[in-house]
Amino acid sequence: MDNPGLLLFALLFILPVLLIPLIVGSRNKKTNELRSRLHEFARQVGGIEYAKHQPARPSFGYFPHNPEIYPNAPFDYAVEFKHRGHDVLAFELERHGHTVGVNSHAINYDAIIEIPIAPCPFLWIGNETNANYDLNLRKHIIPELTVGRHHRRIVVVAHDEEFARSVVDLELLTWIAERIGDYFLRPIILEKGVIRTEVMKSSRLDPDKIIPTVDAILELLDRLPPEIRATHSR
Repeated sequence: MDNPGLLLFALLFILPVLLIPLIVGSRNKKTNELRSRLHEFARQVGGIEYAKHQPARPSFGYFPHNPEIYPNAPFDYAVEFKHRGHDVLAFELERHGHTVGVNSHAINYDAIIEIPIAPCPFLWIGNETNANYDLNLRKHIIPELTVGRHHRRIVVVAHDEEFARSVVDLELLTWIAERIGDYFLRPIILEKGVIRTEVMKSSRLDPDKIIPTVDAILELLDRLPPEIRATHSR
């Protein structure tokens, strides 16, 4: 081709077409390998596995995920099991775009842990940067319930301020920053009869990260008022 401009244009058009199958194939391979590890994890903990293409669903769980962003909602894969006498649900689902600083066509993943608690008002604990991205969260931040500075600041969001103050204090927030994290803190949410957060230190539902995350959440539950804990966890 004599025209360098046309050659460059052709390369820019053809290369993505050639790369897409390779990228998809690599992602599918990683997912299959992860599913194999999760299957072994479920076997070890005596868990029950669920998949998006199966009609069976877990015995509990709250899935507030927008199907436009999460086309496979409520999950791609889930495993339900017991740990230290508590019911636990761990699940993963694809997220298409809609992430700050990420290509709108990119595929990412959310890996979430949920544990049943008693019904209570909405309560969100997390990094201030994450709260400020969402107007519905930002307008309900409780100013006095915060620890840390700048990008490491942890804040509390609640629709019922009196409830939040009865559950959270500065000592608890300091413990969360030290035990779970501050800058990299994934939001901890109490809502619709569950406490939930994303798996610590992993973007996928890594079996090696599930139990450490569950242990951290159970330690947090031990620091909350007894009436928050679900009566059917045993």
